[in-house]
This record gives sequence, structure tokens and C-alpha cells, in this order.
Amino acid sequence: MATFKDLQNEILNESGHQSWHRVTVRDFGDKNIEVSVMPYETWSEMSEEDLPHKSKRGEGDRERSAEVAAKRAKRKVRHLCKMLKARYMLTLTTKEVITDTEVFQRYFQEFVRRIRLVSNFQYVATHELQQRGALHLHIAVANRQDYKLLWSIWHRVVGQGNGRVHVTSGNKKASINKIAAYISKYITKSFETGELNKRRYWASKGIGEPLKEIHLLRKNWEFVEVLMYIVEIFKDRGIPFDLSCNWCNGKKGVFWMSTT
Repeated sequence: MATFKDLQNEILNESGHQSWHRVTVRDFGDKNIEVSVMPYETWSEMSEEDLPHKSKRGEGDRERSAEVAAKRAKRKVRHLCKMLKARYMLTLTTKEVITDTEVFQRYFQEFVRRIRLVSNFQYVATHELQQRGALHLHIAVANRQDYKLLWSIWHRVVGQGNGRVHVTSGNKKASINKIAAYISKYITKSFETGELNKRRYWASKGIGEPLKEIHLLRKNWEFVEVLMYIVEIFKDRGIPFDLSCNWCNGKKGVFWMSTT
């Protein structure tokens, strides 16, 4: 089997219009990676007809825009959680029915400011609208927290008796991928009812981005051949490949998988 480098050098010498499988590998460290495969096309020289045309301001499909924005935000939140190596989740609620995200954001920012006076608090957070119509906030964190401290600070921010702090995973560590999936699912839910330009997540600065690699494979490769190539990517990183990996083979040639 040709090496990664040999295949990529051959591809770079192709000319004209070409169709490929675009393999994207994101490495979060500690043998935690995501691999996605999508259809991809290249041109040696793009004609005017090939160039994507942007619609004018105010035009376009709002539903489609919301779907694309939701997927992008969900992926970003999932990646932030994995880079943070979050294993615990907190939920902040208020007795008062707060529906304004900006109000809840101000409460949360004050909550974080006070915590950081006594500890290094790194987080990824997203909000959810409860059935009673009130917002609450889900927060992914890497380390076990002082529950009594969090409760005391949250009460000082929102008022005594007006808030609760729930530790979802208790004292037990949860899977990084499980926490990342749990937190990011609320992004899609918030897009279903909210405005497009509303902020839906917050994260500590300096969490970083995963290392990213892109491989192009010939479009005429069968699924099994592409899968074998992905197995080699796993082996190259010393990661066992088996069916315990989270994976799916979706429509339109989309394939995605993640180590557990």
C-alpha cells in the first residue's frame, strides 16, 4: 500500500477537474481523534462558471442558513470540550424565569469572575430553554469542582435561594467524548427556536484547536479501501481500530468516526 506522502504527491500533480474523497483528521491528543470523509472536487484552473456565487444580502434560505450555522457551532463546541478534556458537567439554574440570554450571560460572567478569584476555572458552556420557559446553563469542566463553593458563589450572583447548581456526573469522571456530545447537542436545540445571530456558547480563552490533517483519496476508491486507509491513520498514531469507535456512514458519501 502506498504511503500517505506518495498518495498526496501523486494527487498534487493531477490537472483539470478531479473528484476525491476528502479525509479530515482532527487530533485532540491522548489518542483521541476524529476522522471525517466527504466528497470533494478540485480544478487546476477554475472557470467563472465554477466559482461559487454568493446571494445578495437578505436573500437565501433562512432554514438552510440556520442548519449550517447549527452544525458549525455544534462541531466547534464538541471540539472545545475535547481539547479541554472535560469529564464533568455542571448545570446552573434560577428560580426566576429568565428568558433573555444576555441577562443570563451577565450572571454567568460574574459567576466565572468570582470563581477565578480562588481557582483556575476552565469551561465550555451552552444554554438550554427548559419546558417552563426559563434558561439554564450547561457547563463542561475538566476537573472535579468544589460543590459548596459553586453553590455559594451562584447564590451571591443571582440572590440567596434563587439559584441551584447541579453536578450531572457527581464525583465520577465521565467519558470526554460523552461530555462533548452531551454539551454540543444543546446547540442544535437552541437554533430550532432562537435567532440566527444570538450567541449560544461561551468558552475559556486559550483552550486551543485540534491538530488538523487533510488527505485526498481518489473518488473511485470503494468504501472498504477508504476504510483501510483510515485504519492506517489509526495505526500511525498507535490507536487500536475496532467497532467500539463511534462512527456513522451517512448520506451523500459522508462518513464520520471518533475514538472513544
